[in-house]
Amino acid sequence: MNSVIEAAHYGVPLIAISLFVDQHRNAKMLEYRKTTIIVPKTDITESNLVSALKTLTQGESGKEYRQKAKTLASMLASRPMPPKERFLKYVNFAINFKDHDDHLDIKLRHHNFFFFYNIDIYAFILIFALIGFYLSFVLLKNVISIIFLTKLKKQKIL
Repeated sequence: MNSVIEAAHYGVPLIAISLFVDQHRNAKMLEYRKTTIIVPKTDITESNLVSALKTLTQGESGKEYRQKAKTLASMLASRPMPPKERFLKYVNFAINFKDHDDHLDIKLRHHNFFFFYNIDIYAFILIFALIGFYLSFVLLKNVISIIFLTKLKKQKIL
């Protein structure tokens, strides 16, 4: 995401080729803002890249992409609270109220292994699923045996 943040920060339109986990989401986010053109990794050809580059740099569409990228950069630059200021504010808050650390403590860190990873819930669901499969199997077995027994009785009677 560093290149996405850098491009947004400096107001530069992008050609995005997403390869890994969150890159597609980040590219879609900027494509929605009309600052990025996405070229799928399966369609990387010279003509696709040249077409995307021309769209970003030439004509009215290029002007629109550049303008929207600059607007996004100015929005990021004039945020109500910059990241550095927000970080310092929270650090100062933690320092000022260090005697009240129970309010700043994350309660989940005190849970045991089973609660932390929800193993108790998964075990509960697994047990009921196994019981359900077992009961379904027994019911199906009994229904099939009843059907075959009635067929055998009919054959013996006739």
